[in-house]
Amino acid sequence: MPQLLAMLSDMWIAGQETTSNTLAWGIIYLMQDQEVQAKLHKELDTIIGNDRHITMDDKPNLHYTSAVVNPFIHPS
Repeated sequence: MPQLLAMLSDMWIAGQETTSNTLAWGIIYLMQDQEVQAKLHKELDTIIGNDRHITMDDKPNLHYTSAVVNPFIHPS
């Protein structure tokens, strides 16, 4: 049982590291393109506004955001 717990812990940590690295590189790429940042900001302000958080219900309406985010989270 201790070996199984150690293996599961390794898998959990590896999954978190992969996700955080992917998100970090995505943010780095976004930092390089102010036009993309502006378009994302405009779409989020238009659809979400300032008075609430994004929910999964918003995803179908966030076309530009999905087009930007999907390539760097899509498995290759």
